Amino acid sequence: MDDLRPQSPEEKVNHLRPKKRLRMSLSALLFGGFAFLACACVTAGYAWFSVSSLARVYNIDISYEQSKMSLKSVKDLSKDEGDPTYESIPDQAGVYSSTERLVFGPCSGMFQSDWDKEGASYKTTTPTLRTSLEPMGPNDPGQAKVGLGGYYSYELTFSSKRDCYVFLDQSTVLSANSDVNRAIAQERVSLLPDYDQMSASAIDKAVEEQLSAINRAPQAARVSFYGNFGYLIYNPGMSYDDETGEESGGDTYYAGRLDLNQDGYYDPTFGDKERIYGEYDASKVYDTDYDEVLSEDEGTPDPNTANSFFAASKKGLRPLKEEAVARMKEDGTFKKEDAHALGYYSVANTASHKHPLLYIAAGTTERLVMTLYLEGWDPDFIRPISGASLSWSVAFAGYYMSKDFGGPNLTPVA
Repeated sequence: MDDLRPQSPEEKVNHLRPKKRLRMSLSALLFGGFAFLACACVTAGYAWFSVSSLARVYNIDISYEQSKMSLKSVKDLSKDEGDPTYESIPDQAGVYSSTERLVFGPCSGMFQSDWDKEGASYKTTTPTLRTSLEPMGPNDPGQAKVGLGGYYSYELTFSSKRDCYVFLDQSTVLSANSDVNRAIAQERVSLLPDYDQMSASAIDKAVEEQLSAINRAPQAARVSFYGNFGYLIYNPGMSYDDETGEESGGDTYYAGRLDLNQDGYYDPTFGDKERIYGEYDASKVYDTDYDEVLSEDEGTPDPNTANSFFAASKKGLRPLKEEAVARMKEDGTFKKEDAHALGYYSVANTASHKHPLLYIAAGTTERLVMTLYLEGWDPDFIRPISGASLSWSVAFAGYYMSKDFGGPNLTPVA
C-alpha cells in the first residue's frame, strides 16, 4: 500500500502519481447549412453569431478501472427524471455506453453569475448556458435567454476507497475528422457557380481552403466541469507550458459589436451609436469611445460574411473606436471567458501548477457535472464550420493523495 503521509515537499510532489483513468469518447457531426433553419432545435430570433449549425453525437462511452475508482451513476440532465434513460449504471465490466443521437446548437457560458451565485452549492446546482440575445430597450445591450437545449450536461457521481484527486488526462482531445470534412469541402466547392469552368488545380485549392475553415470547428467547442473546485472550462484552442504554467491563445470575450441581422453592418442602438451586445460593464463605456457620425460607410459591407463578429460601420451612426474596444478588453469592461488549456487541468511537473476538477475523500461520493457545448462568442465560431465533423474524447485521470498534504490550488470547497 502507498504511504499517504509524505514527509517533505519533494515527497509530496513525487507522491502524486496516477492510479486510474476514466475515458469518455464522443463522435460528433456538425450538420450545417441553412437548410436546417426550420428545425425546431435551432435557436430562433437573435443569436450572437451568424451560423446555423447542429452538432450530432452518436455515441458516448465511459470506461474506468474499477479497482481504483468507481463511477456510481451517470445522469443525463437534459432528460426528465421519469425518463427510463435519465440515470444509467455502468455495467459489470465498468463501462457506460450510449448510442442515442444528441443534437447540439450554439450556446454561451456568459452571465455565469446568474446561476453561480452566493449560496449555490456544487452538490445540487446545475450550470445553465445562454442561447440568444434579445434587445429589450433603447439602451439595453440585450438579454441572454437561458438555454433550453443545444447543450448537454451529465451528472457523474464518483467514489473512491482512498483520498483521490480527479484531473483531466493528457489523452483528452477534441479534434476534426478531416476525412469526413474533406468530403464536405468537396461538395461545397462543387456547388460553386463557376465550378464547371474551374481547372483541376483551382478546384483542389478551393477544397483545401474550405477544409482548413471547416477544421477550425474544434476550437469553438468547450467542456465545462462543476464540482468542489467550482466551475471550470476546458478550451481546446488554448496551449499550455508545463514548465512555467503559462497559457496562450484562445481568448474569448462575452461582449462586443455584432452583425446579427447579417446585412454586413454592425447593429445600431435605437440612437445613433453602434450597439454593444453581451456581458459587459456599461458604466465603463463612455461617449468618447465613439467617433463622430459617419458621412459614409466605413469598411465594405458583405451580407454573406462568414461571421457576425466582423462587419462594416454604417453611415449615419457613430462607430465604436477600435482603440476603445482594445481598452475594454484590457481593463475588464468586456467580460472574458475564464477558460483554460488541457495542461492546466492535468498534472504538471510542479505542485503549484496542479488544478484538479474534483476531490473525493476516502469512502465518500462526489458530484461532478460535465457540460458539452459550442461557445458562440468564440472567434472560431464562424459560418464555414457549419457541417463539420468532430471527435470528442474526454479522459479523466485520478491520483491518490490526502488534501491535508495538498499544495496550492488543491483545497476544495466544503
